[in-house]
Amino acid sequence: MQILGTNANPFIGVIFTVCAPACYSTVSFYSLDWKPIEMQIPTLSASDFYANGLSEEDQATANRLLTPLFVRYSFQPGTTDISANCNAESFLSEADFKQLKPLLKNEVIRIVYQDGSWKIQK
Repeated sequence: MQILGTNANPFIGVIFTVCAPACYSTVSFYSLDWKPIEMQIPTLSASDFYANGLSEEDQATANRLLTPLFVRYSFQPGTTDISANCNAESFLSEADFKQLKPLLKNEVIRIVYQDGSWKIQK
């Protein structure tokens, strides 16, 4: 849970995560008096986690191994940003993850609150 937004318009963000063994998170937003706010973060897909420059064959392999996609969200310490981590290693076999790992980005996906909405930071 974290207070987000601006000083003039603060709101609460809550990340709910379940793990068994892969982790999956959802994010909900509330006013300071705990009324739900209709606000969404961008929906991520397997392709958001692909390394740059993958061939069509590698993209198909990554997509196959990332289906279903399990994403764990967390607040970035010292910021109001949300990080998104792919949890494929938690449920893939060692051989499958070894095949997938070079096809994934090394960096965490950051989602930032700008101008009243959430955006994937490029």
